[in-house]
Amino acid sequence: MPGGPSAAPRRRPPADSVGTIWVVDSVGRLAPHRVRTGINDGQKTQITGRDLVAGMKVVIGAAVAGAGTAGGATANPFQQTQRQGGGPRPGGF
Repeated sequence: MPGGPSAAPRRRPPADSVGTIWVVDSVGRLAPHRVRTGINDGQKTQITGRDLVAGMKVVIGAAVAGAGTAGGATANPFQQTQRQGGGPRPGGF
């Protein structure tokens, strides 16, 4: 057995640890980049990739023509929507 019996087994990373980000290239076109995701805190996620360079313009949202949100604001398609609370929860004090 290569590496001996105490060597850690090689495993393929889970499918959800690989993703694609979109960046704006030097002439203004969108370009996909394959990345691996790392640790996250629920708001931010570490990413690594072969061709990532500090200062790249990463796409973080999109405006859809005619979709119109309240106040003309654009919506972030990557952020979860949160329901607004109704009344008090039953059984509470």
